Amino acid sequence: MATYRIGVYGEVLKKKTRRAAISFARQLRRELAKATPKDTGRAMSGWNATVGAPDYSEPGLLSETITRATALKNGREDLESFQLGEDFYIANGVPYIGRLNDGWSKQAPAGFIETTIDEFAAGHAGFEDVSSVDIEEVE
Repeated sequence: MATYRIGVYGEVLKKKTRRAAISFARQLRRELAKATPKDTGRAMSGWNATVGAPDYSEPGLLSETITRATALKNGREDLESFQLGEDFYIANGVPYIGRLNDGWSKQAPAGFIETTIDEFAAGHAGFEDVSSVDIEEVE
């Protein structure tokens, strides 16, 4: 007969699952930024990943066009407080993000946000059903 104590492993699994969820949110924010059409870099810089409530703050008007690499780094990530069972949010408060997602730019097709989320989730085991997307244009 054998007896195994699972409690210790349960805590390790919780920590690893939490870290995986945070990593998923960070990577998805970056994928959305990469998929966003770039003119000045403002819309790319507007993606924020947060816990508790969406952050619609935006980078404001840029004084000059920035590189794609800089734009990818500019979004806000505030995910360290995330606990299992909570929701995280990825939001973009740039006023024209909805128009970009409607196909306004020739750089990305209409629906690029949903497509990016679906494709990203499909590539990560356990996240395939991440398809509930609420896109709200902030005036």
